[in-house]
Amino acid sequence: MKVAKYFGLFTLILLVAFGGCSKKEKTNTEVPVKKAPTQREELSVQKAKKKLQKSIPSDTQKLKAKIAQKEKKQPKISAVKTPSITGVWTGKFDNRKAVLKITKQKGNKFEGTIKIYYRNQINQKVSGSVDFNKKTFQMRDLLHSRYAGAYSGRILDGFKTMRGIFLMDVGNKRFRFYFKKK
Repeated sequence: MKVAKYFGLFTLILLVAFGGCSKKEKTNTEVPVKKAPTQREELSVQKAKKKLQKSIPSDTQKLKAKIAQKEKKQPKISAVKTPSITGVWTGKFDNRKAVLKITKQKGNKFEGTIKIYYRNQINQKVSGSVDFNKKTFQMRDLLHSRYAGAYSGRILDGFKTMRGIFLMDVGNKRFRFYFKKK
């Protein structure tokens, strides 16, 4: 009998220890549903957003204000005026009287005519370009002749004089020239 008492007590202890007296919790697999905000909550959120927008200017507004301040401080730069080389240029070509008439200029490009007073006068149409920064120019005869060639040189005295060398296409002869604007 003693054994049965102890056996029963021992079984009861094991059941309590391993079986437990506590309740088992159910696991909830449902997703909680969010409650829709009330009208009062929505109004308070809207008011808070408006206050925030009024009190703190947006980043773009700040940037626009900074740019406007910098523009006021900086002097306005006007377009750089291209010097005019159009007009009549008189001078010498191979120690002969010569006249260069520049009739058209668009930016750094120009067109005109040149007359060189040899025994038989030479009349030639020319076209060229100017580098206003380096104060140099290149020019070429446009009409086909055995005297055609290319001119290159410098523009001096505030764009009032031209001096350089003419290189003939045929025979590679070189001639110096000098022109002064009237």
